[in-house]
Amino acid sequence: MTAIARLENTICHLELPELAGATVSAHALVQTIDPSTLAVVVFCGSNTQIIEDAIRGRCHDTRGITTASDIITVII
Repeated sequence: MTAIARLENTICHLELPELAGATVSAHALVQTIDPSTLAVVVFCGSNTQIIEDAIRGRCHDTRGITTASDIITVII
């Protein structure tokens, strides 16, 4: 499994205590863009900050995380 695939799997399964313990995959689509970039498209904009905070808090192998509207970009 590649590093980006592992990160995608990790993010999909992150639990969100603020959203009754649901996972990111219940509230967003996680898509590999290229070998070093993921896009997390959040279904409901009010959850974007919660998901971004979860990624920042639990995915430490990233080079950068940016957010524009309801899309979070994660670079490894």
